Amino acid sequence: MARYVPAKGDLVALTVRPAPDRDLEQPALVVSNDLFQQATGLCVVCPIARTERQHPFHVAIPDGHGVEGFILVDQVRAVDARARGVRRLGRAPDAVVDQVLAILDAVLF
Repeated sequence: MARYVPAKGDLVALTVRPAPDRDLEQPALVVSNDLFQQATGLCVVCPIARTERQHPFHVAIPDGHGVEGFILVDQVRAVDARARGVRRLGRAPDAVVDQVLAILDAVLF
C-alpha cells in the first residue's frame, strides 16, 4: 500500500509524546507545498486547538470538515510526517487555507 503524503490544506492527526509512556494525537493543518512534502518527508503544519482564545492569529474551522477547533497560525512548525504517523482527517476549505497563508505571509515576509 502506498504511503500517505500530506497535501497543503489537509487536516491531519500527528502523534505527539508528552511523556515517555504516553502518546496523543494532535490535529493540525498542513501549510507547506506538496513538492516539499514529497521531497523531504517533512511537512509544515499549524496545530489545532479546541478552545477559542479570541487571538488574531487563530482561525476557526467551519463545521463539517473532519476536525473542530481553531488553527493556531502563530505556532507553525515543521514535523517529520513518517515519524509522527501523520494520517488524514479531512480537508480545510480553500477560504480557510487562504486566510492561514495570508497570516503567515504577513508574519514572515
